[in-house]
Amino acid sequence: VEETKVESIKRDKATTEKLLQETIERNQSELAAQKEFYTNALNAAKEAEALAEARANNEARVELESRLKEAGEREAMLVQTLEELRQSLTRTEQQVLASELRYTELITQVPESTRPLLRQIEAMQISCIRAEQTQLSRSLEKERQRASESRQEYLAAMEEAATQEGRAKQLEDEIKEIRSKHKKELQDEMVHRELLEKELERVRTAKAELEKTLARETLPIANQDQTKNLPTRKLSSAGSLSSIEESIFLQASLDSSDNFYLERRASGEATVSPYFLKSMTQNAYEAALRQKDGELASYMSRLASLESIRDSLAEELVKMTEQVNSLTVLLFVF
Repeated sequence: VEETKVESIKRDKATTEKLLQETIERNQSELAAQKEFYTNALNAAKEAEALAEARANNEARVELESRLKEAGEREAMLVQTLEELRQSLTRTEQQVLASELRYTELITQVPESTRPLLRQIEAMQISCIRAEQTQLSRSLEKERQRASESRQEYLAAMEEAATQEGRAKQLEDEIKEIRSKHKKELQDEMVHRELLEKELERVRTAKAELEKTLARETLPIANQDQTKNLPTRKLSSAGSLSSIEESIFLQASLDSSDNFYLERRASGEATVSPYFLKSMTQNAYEAALRQKDGELASYMSRLASLESIRDSLAEELVKMTEQVNSLTVLLFVF
């Protein structure tokens, strides 16, 4: 009977060792695949983020620079037009002064009979000059108003450019923060993986200790006195099994609180059933896999958040382009 128990212990030990090795290899491969998947997803998100940031910044900067340059050229043209109008007004005043001098000379040369006709001509000339001056004054006032409006639009464009630049800096800061956050999460993932590897090593150590304990237990059983009666041997074996069940319950409680160790009696104990160790290892790895699924869902939600940020950047770029186009149309109209 004792030899049968020893053979059963050896078979159970071999089965337990095989199942434990398969579980360790399977979980190691799953951990490697998950690490590769998370790394690829994070790299893809970083590349998409960098491309969106570079595209938005470059396009916005080029558009704003071109619009500001056009606004400056328009302002210079308006200033030049205003200067030309002033010069034209000065020439007109000089012509009026010359006409008055010529008129005075003509008055001194014509006889008294033509004086009423000259007065009528003078009145007509004065009315024409006043009408021309009024028209020039109105044109000058309109040009001044247009120049003022263009100046205000130019200042508004500059303010909008400063606002967009501040927004771009804010987005850059947010992107840097997101990058650092993802880097930290990747480091946490690496630390978690190292902890899992340490847990696997601890399981291996526990298995080795269990094998040593089994080897120590089987030796006294084989050397027991064969002359003892069978009822006494059965009673001792039953007591040992009861003690082993208590030790198994203690191991399960300590393993759940991360303080796994063995407390056994030195002799008179039977072997531990391997099915409890198998279920305990499988439950631990199932919990780890469920945790990995939750982390995967978290990474997918972060990727969706990055895509929404990229879409909002594109919408802001379109709105800014439309505003600049409207400013350009207004400048062309004026």
